[in-house]
Amino acid sequence: MSVRDCKTRRVIAHVESITLKDCLFKVSEKGRQRVLRERQKNVHAGVEGEWVADTKVPPGNRIIYDPYRFSSFVSEKTGQPYKQAPLALITPAGAFIGPETSQST
Repeated sequence: MSVRDCKTRRVIAHVESITLKDCLFKVSEKGRQRVLRERQKNVHAGVEGEWVADTKVPPGNRIIYDPYRFSSFVSEKTGQPYKQAPLALITPAGAFIGPETSQST
């Protein structure tokens, strides 16, 4: 995964996984519509937050995004949309937030 600086938008690192605090789950609707129209992947969704070193997030709720099924990131368990979380572990398998984190829409 690529890590970009929010101010410069430049890639500053490539990581296998990353822990972020004060997370915002963002989806570009225009980019999503392009995926639906062209049936081809493009980067149009991501998680924004402050990089936190060596913080473990207890597995609890997996947050996923599928542009063909959802217009936002959602809880895999409940299907409820998520727009933010205090802490998340981002991996290629999805974003994981602790079980005590309440949904924020």
